[in-house]
Amino acid sequence: GKESSATTKVTIVSASAPSVVLQYPGGGEKWKIGSTEYISWHSVNAPSNGWAALFLQPTGEFIAQGLPIAGAQAWTISDTCCRGDVCGSKREPGNKYKVEVRLYTGPSLCVGLCPLGPQPNLITSDESDSPFSIVQ
Repeated sequence: GKESSATTKVTIVSASAPSVVLQYPGGGEKWKIGSTEYISWHSVNAPSNGWAALFLQPTGEFIAQGLPIAGAQAWTISDTCCRGDVCGSKREPGNKYKVEVRLYTGPSLCVGLCPLGPQPNLITSDESDSPFSIVQ
């Protein structure tokens, strides 16, 4: 017969430790440039004043911030991207992408040229279990 295997991610945390889990994309997806995809996450024991931010790895591209500690966010994959303060680079198709969700408290992240000032506090983070592809 044909064998199949399934993997379940189990994260064990102490009763008081905050955690966040990126649910989708989990890995293996093929997302097309120009499409709108949904990223989802949930958290456990997150601070009441916590908020989430999403990034594309390994590029570090900023997707969104100020999001609830659990939820879903639509992301339209443009054909250009930002790397740090420089925007307009051509998006490179590839199969090594992951989405990272970070849980913060405090002020918003500064994106672009930033004055010195209060910084948000990173509580915890998680990313896709395995890479997914962005294709033309």
